[in-house]
Amino acid sequence: MENLRKDMQSRTSVTPQVVNFKKNASGTESSRILNTSTTANPKKFLYKFNGDMLLILDKRSQTISATYLVDKFTADSLIISNSARPCETRIFIKITD
Repeated sequence: MENLRKDMQSRTSVTPQVVNFKKNASGTESSRILNTSTTANPKKFLYKFNGDMLLILDKRSQTISATYLVDKFTADSLIISNSARPCETRIFIKITD
């Protein structure tokens, strides 16, 4: 069991990725640097959400850059699958301050 745990830890990212969806249909995606609260390379984007699909839009041209099917949407979690690659699933969990 210990070997399995070490193997899983070695596959995880050292810097967790944080995505912030704002109420004004914009958002930021960033990653933390080690254990500090500063972020590196924040990426801004726009989005549209209709309950079934999440569309990620380019900030400048406002064209669709990614389309995701919403598998589950609750108050504290979001599970989406890439519509072009159904095997690619992303899980978001709400982080409370």
